[in-house]
Amino acid sequence: GDSQVDSKIVSKLDSRVDSTIVSNIDSLVDSKIDNKIDSPIDSYNYLTSDNTYTHLTIEQLASIWRQRIPNSEIIFLSADKNFNTELLLSRLVNYMPSGPKYFPSDLITNRDERFFTCEIIRETIFRNYKDEISYSCEVEVVSFKESFLSIFTRIEANIIVSRSTQKPIVIGKGGQKLKQVATKAREKLEEFLQRKVFLTLLVKVDEDWRSKDDALVKYGYKDSDM
Repeated sequence: GDSQVDSKIVSKLDSRVDSTIVSNIDSLVDSKIDNKIDSPIDSYNYLTSDNTYTHLTIEQLASIWRQRIPNSEIIFLSADKNFNTELLLSRLVNYMPSGPKYFPSDLITNRDERFFTCEIIRETIFRNYKDEISYSCEVEVVSFKESFLSIFTRIEANIIVSRSTQKPIVIGKGGQKLKQVATKAREKLEEFLQRKVFLTLLVKVDEDWRSKDDALVKYGYKDSDM
């Protein structure tokens, strides 16, 4: 029955990545649960821990996440349909605690360009591969070198996959898929950095990295003392 499916999904998170992300969210969020479900989508196909899809209603899916992250507000949204995106933004602002001003008003971030390089490449991967590949990939910037007077930047980065069978999928026939991703990522990087970019992407395997603590520390998902 549905209750057996729910307990099966909730009882085991897909990997240490999922557990770490949920733990981080749970430590930050302390709000009332919103039991009212309002969504243009009535049901979802949910990928279970044994890699099979289970059809769930929106209420069933909400119940799963309430168990995963107690004392949290459930907001269903669709960026594609622009549904509830403004609501999410307002909730995030509302839940952010007040604190001292650590940085100048004109400083928009404390992250460096290498961080945003990773994020831009990761975004490009998500937009060009199916879910299984996207969620199994990590990006590691190996080299980030600016030319004299910052006329251009040479970037070398690795796309890390969790299984050897995923590597040829990311590369594609004759390397065409990887070339397509590299081209789109380079264009986005040039727009972001406001200068010419030479981007080299390689695909490497870090077997089952999503379930290894040392890999999660290496790729920034958790602190070394967690």
